[in-house]
Amino acid sequence: RHVEDDQAAFDSLCSFIRTVSEEGGVRRFIVHARHAVLSGLSPRKNRRIPPLRPDLVVRLGYEFPELSIILNGGVADLSQVTDLLATHGSGALDGVMVGRAVAA
Repeated sequence: RHVEDDQAAFDSLCSFIRTVSEEGGVRRFIVHARHAVLSGLSPRKNRRIPPLRPDLVVRLGYEFPELSIILNGGVADLSQVTDLLATHGSGALDGVMVGRAVAA
């Protein structure tokens, strides 16, 4: 993927969050770290393609420090949660969700 594509996707996501937070009063966002492909992939493949991008969710947290940003996707265990929050919890991430990996 090109850097320009990543920046355009990030800018679009920021615009959405800005609109929803300012006009709708939403203060907490749970953001999945993978861009969903809505056509051409099965739900199973959509869990692996495209790759996870937790760095973009972290960037959102720094972009919107007044909002609660929670990372969802790709976090498999408590040590990853601890590492993410130790690294980004004091400025970007307000929480981390662990999903199907817990049951596996």
